[in-house]
Amino acid sequence: MAGRPSKQSLDFAGWSVDVFDNEPKIDKLIDAQGCVGFTVFFFLCQRAYGSNGYFYEWSFDDAATTARKIGGGVCSQAVVDTVRLCLRVGLFDKDLHDRHMILTSRGIQKRYTQVAATRANKTVIEEYWLLKKEESAGLNIHTLNSGSSTGNLNFAPGNANFAPRNANFQPLKESKVKESIVKDSRVNEDDDDTRASAESDLTKVAAHYIDTINSAPLPSMVSAAIQGYLDHMEPGVIIDAMDKAAAQGKRSWSYVNAILKKYRCSKIRNMADVARADAEFEGRKNKNRGSDNVFLEMLNDLKGDTQT
Repeated sequence: MAGRPSKQSLDFAGWSVDVFDNEPKIDKLIDAQGCVGFTVFFFLCQRAYGSNGYFYEWSFDDAATTARKIGGGVCSQAVVDTVRLCLRVGLFDKDLHDRHMILTSRGIQKRYTQVAATRANKTVIEEYWLLKKEESAGLNIHTLNSGSSTGNLNFAPGNANFAPRNANFQPLKESKVKESIVKDSRVNEDDDDTRASAESDLTKVAAHYIDTINSAPLPSMVSAAIQGYLDHMEPGVIIDAMDKAAAQGKRSWSYVNAILKKYRCSKIRNMADVARADAEFEGRKNKNRGSDNVFLEMLNDLKGDTQT
């Protein structure tokens, strides 16, 4: 009879008591996404510990399911925005998520090693592992390709450009190699254009923030939050929120952020969406104003009746 598979998940994962005191990444997360953002981050970390021990298989397609499981009014867009920010600031490793659709970090893996040291199953996947050799004493490693254990951790952590260890590996033909190089160069050009465009958008929005909200240099936490919104909003939408805040005399990031959070949960992505939302708001306001006028007229009629 086959033996029972060795346990990979953790039953308990401790959190430092000063997680809110000495972690700038957590500060950025809460400043940009509030308590909801921390709740999403905490939930996904616990999923990593409770599933594979040191990583959680997750893609943005899972955002709606994650929101449903968290509950408490958390929307799928809040999950998406939180994960994007966590990947950007390093709470989750962006390279491993881009390559393998997993969520993990050095912190998660450090906590895992503390428990794994007492277990029979001490195997980790090379392509997913971020810790250095001296931080991973006693662990075994196997690759995704071969599935075989090497018995040591003599590898470059976090580097997916490793040499395949499959004995049946055959080099690509020269024509295929050239084709791959050409394709990669085109991808890199596209990435450069995208990166340049994103930097231009951030510069534009940051300049408007300094002109409209606060003339002081842009804080890094505000810059990170703006970049997070730029992932799913046009720059004009963020600028519009700043203009609305300034028009109300509310020249603070917290007020602008509150407007942008409403935009995000309403799935407002471009200025056409903003115009439609503004029109709906004006319609509701006019309707309420009309109701108030009718009420005042009724009061005046009642006064006239009592006077006669």
